[in-house]
Formats: sequence, structure tokens, C-alpha cells
Amino acid sequence: MNTKHYLIILSLICCPVFLFAQRDVSRYVFEDFKEGKLVYKKGNAINSLFNYNTLDESMMFLSNDSTLYELTNTEEVLYANIDGRIFEHIKGGLFYERINAGKEAFYIRWKSKNISKGKSSGYGMTSQAGSISNIETFGKDGRMVKLGVNENFELKSENFYYIKIKKDFKRFSSADSLSKLFKNNADDIKEYAKRENLNFNNLEDIKKAVEYCSQYMPIDK
Repeated sequence: MNTKHYLIILSLICCPVFLFAQRDVSRYVFEDFKEGKLVYKKGNAINSLFNYNTLDESMMFLSNDSTLYELTNTEEVLYANIDGRIFEHIKGGLFYERINAGKEAFYIRWKSKNISKGKSSGYGMTSQAGSISNIETFGKDGRMVKLGVNENFELKSENFYYIKIKKDFKRFSSADSLSKLFKNNADDIKEYAKRENLNFNNLEDIKKAVEYCSQYMPIDK
């Protein structure tokens, strides 16, 4: 497949700022762009170097000449396999990562935002006055948008976790919220999480919790 057909199939938007994107890796799931495969509902697939932008919640990839692109024709996409990790297409440009947990799985919606840390005072210090609620984002082309003069920002993670019950994504963030999805067994689930001292900021602990809950999953889920 030549480069022209490759770009037509993917219907991508060019973002000619790859050097910036390479340096600002904190917004991405992976530290750098990884080999992956985009699989379509019709069964065809495209190989490239992929990464997922958590700030814009968009699938990004590199062309053969290392130009950065955003994937836009996502409605026909089934999932992306990036370095062995599965990102299922949900809607629009949104993808959730699917994490296997025994016989079940849970999903991560990778999400982040930039929050103002205040303005530099000019003496190596930062002032928070008037900047506490000032939240800005980066554009999808990698350029910063509407950032104030001397404004300092930090990236804050706001990931969401889900399990799929009867084809619906049910969100949870703690043992309590997870147990509420299984009302008849809520006490048992909370007791297990307490006994195992599970930390829901730790993916391995979330795996354990979801795997434990698998025994209570409805058969027709």
C-alpha cells in the first residue's frame, strides 16, 4: 500500500509539530510512539506507530515521514492494538483501554487536563492570585492554546474506570462504588477489598477486585 492510499484510508489531520510532541510526552499513555495495528469492523487493518493523547482523548499516529496525525475516521474502527495493549473504540474519537482481569476485564478511560499553577513573579516564585480556576488545554496540533504570559501549568491525571455489564459501561473508582454495581453481594466485595488492602490507584489491585467480582457477574452480561 503506498503512502497516498494509506492516508486516504485513515482520513487523518496533519499536525506538523512532531518535535514538540516528542518532548511533551506526559500527555500520552506511552512514553513514545509504539508499533501498533488499527483494526476496522470490516476486518482490514493498518500498521503504524501509535499513541493516545490523554489531554484531547484522541488517537495519534506517525506517518512514514514521521509527521504527526490525528485519527478522525474512527466510526469504522473496532480497536487499536498498541504494543500489545488493546484500546477499544467507544464513540467519536474516544478509546478505552481494555485490561484483562482473569475471566473478566475492566476499562480505563485515559484522561488528563492542564491546571494553572499560577503566574511567575519574576523572582523564581509563583503567585496563585487570580489563577486558581484558570484551566487551559493544548491544541490537537501540539501547540499551546490561550496560555497567559508567564503562566505555569501542570498535568493532572483524571482517569476513569469501568466494567461492562449487559453491554453498558459502569463506572467505578473505589471498593464502595464497585460494590454498588453488585448490590446483592456488596458487603462481600467491600470485605474482600478491606481484607486484601486493595488500593484503587493501583492497576494490579483493581485487577484483583474485578477478578473477584467476576463470580457475581450476570450470565447474560
